[in-house]
Amino acid sequence: MKKSLINFYAKNMPNIYGFNFEDILKFDYKQLEEKHNYIQYLFPTFTRSKWNILAPTLDEETAAFFKKNAIICTNVKLAFLKMLSFYGFSYEKCDNFYKCVISDKNRINAWTTLNNHNFKRITRILTFLKIMEFEDEMNAFYSALYALSLDKPILKKPLLFWTNAIS
Repeated sequence: MKKSLINFYAKNMPNIYGFNFEDILKFDYKQLEEKHNYIQYLFPTFTRSKWNILAPTLDEETAAFFKKNAIICTNVKLAFLKMLSFYGFSYEKCDNFYKCVISDKNRINAWTTLNNHNFKRITRILTFLKIMEFEDEMNAFYSALYALSLDKPILKKPLLFWTNAIS
């Protein structure tokens, strides 16, 4: 069990960089864009990051604990909503399902550029949502990304990674 991840997510204790969960949720868009050592804490996966080798990875026991813990599940949703906003989307209920809709075209344009590092971040987010069994959020985000890729050819290659992440 990865106590550092549990302490970060459930007890708001700082990570090795001195940021706790609530600190990261208060980051402005400039901080979210320029800092590169928080995303692995907000959205941990089973795979070690090449970009932040000090960040902990999930193991099966920790993932199972995450899924059962109400505080962690609430925080996963908050982290997801924060990053959706950063990427220019909002999460809305429509009839009996949720969807991600574009809420800020300037934010969309900020990251839909050639070889943007946010493509990898989005892969990580989708992977974590799948691990956590946040199917509604994962599918809504993927559907919005897919629709966006129809208008932005630059997203065709990242879409392959995003498709693989949810499969």
